[in-house]
Amino acid sequence: MTEKLYAVKAFATLTGVTERTLRYYDRIGILTPSHYNEKGHRLYGLDDINQIQKILTLKYLGYSLTDIKKNLLETNDNRLQDTFKQQKEMLEKKKEEIDFVIQTITRVEKLVKDSEYDSNMLLGIIHSIQHEKEQRAFLAQHFSKELVDKAFLKDKEAEEREVIEREFIGYLQGLQELHNKGLDPSDKEVQDLARQIYNSLNNILTPDAQEELVKLEEIDEGKFLCSYFPKEVETFIEKVFQLFKEREVEGN
Repeated sequence: MTEKLYAVKAFATLTGVTERTLRYYDRIGILTPSHYNEKGHRLYGLDDINQIQKILTLKYLGYSLTDIKKNLLETNDNRLQDTFKQQKEMLEKKKEEIDFVIQTITRVEKLVKDSEYDSNMLLGIIHSIQHEKEQRAFLAQHFSKELVDKAFLKDKEAEEREVIEREFIGYLQGLQELHNKGLDPSDKEVQDLARQIYNSLNNILTPDAQEELVKLEEIDEGKFLCSYFPKEVETFIEKVFQLFKEREVEGN
């Protein structure tokens, strides 16, 4: 019985793989057609159908084309089975990463709900959430668990923590807007906002604890600082709080 052969277009339709993908698979040697006609055109047979199904199955399991070629085409069945555990661990890790990204997006959506923030602010929030675990671990090397928990609001209920986080995001947004209006760091409206931020911080950490955290950040800024504000806004905010602290000292 003559084996039925398929031209590239027909084989692509049969298997659900694009012609472009078939050409690429041929080029990298992962699926080379078993037959060619007299004009040199590719023809695929039953063995090729079986091979493409194996490739698609391994792709479904998350294997890269490099791994598929190595584990399916260049090794025996036992070798393929041995890779399942490793592949499962890799997928579980990837799932954890995806879950964390989803949690991050969900958290950001809650924090910015009913408000309008620019991309710099949103990226800053995401960066802060993304590196929160690393920052906590770093602080835990230098401070008590109680202080670290307070700094990251872990001593608060989820709803209260969300309210406080939204409040501080609003403060930063407010400072940026005041800068954009052309106000000077010394202007009353700006310093009034700095006072609000200072009072809110004091409800979370004592002034002494705040000073210790600031000193530690200066020692290893890379663990903490990654500003998404334009440089001029960042400089403005620094001057606002520098001036505020100077006035506090003078007032005392």
